Amino acid sequence: MKTIYLLVGSIGSGKTVVGSRIFSYEPYQEIEYIGSDVYKRFFFDTKGNKLSEGYRRADKLVEYKMYRVCKKGNDFIYELCPTAQHKIDRIALIKEQYEYNIVSFFIGTSSVDINIERTKKRYDTENADTISEEKVRTRYFMTMDNIGQITKMSETVYFIDNSDSPNIVAYLSNNDLHIFKHVEWFDKYILNK
Repeated sequence: MKTIYLLVGSIGSGKTVVGSRIFSYEPYQEIEYIGSDVYKRFFFDTKGNKLSEGYRRADKLVEYKMYRVCKKGNDFIYELCPTAQHKIDRIALIKEQYEYNIVSFFIGTSSVDINIERTKKRYDTENADTISEEKVRTRYFMTMDNIGQITKMSETVYFIDNSDSPNIVAYLSNNDLHIFKHVEWFDKYILNK
């Protein structure tokens, strides 16, 4: 069956880095990778544009690419920070309308402070966009609050703790949960919700 591979996490969780490791192997190499951060960086990162303008353009491209891939019936990888309900609703609609399975990789960290530090470091070393601490903090908790919706619509979910280096802490498939290691964010936002 057709599959959407969701790469999910908050700002600074390490989605792109972890995703590049996961999806660098067969059978993922030929699958289209869709994500606002990647599109913004490569296509809409012109000087003089407001940050929000670049992301709006990138989001439009994401929407176009997703529907184009779905019409062809191809698998795809979608990287997102699930803080906007319309993004979650779009995934649910595609799942239903185009009959896709969903395999999710959720990247979490034990503290929002890790995400804040990573975001600052990215700005200093990679010339990335400036993102306020408040935005990182708010998006961290919104992502954690919304992970349940992603989990419910997914056939399979890998929960990856990336506080230090990526480690799979749990795996959920067909409502069968396998826990390899307890970490605070997983216990609080997944087990105890």
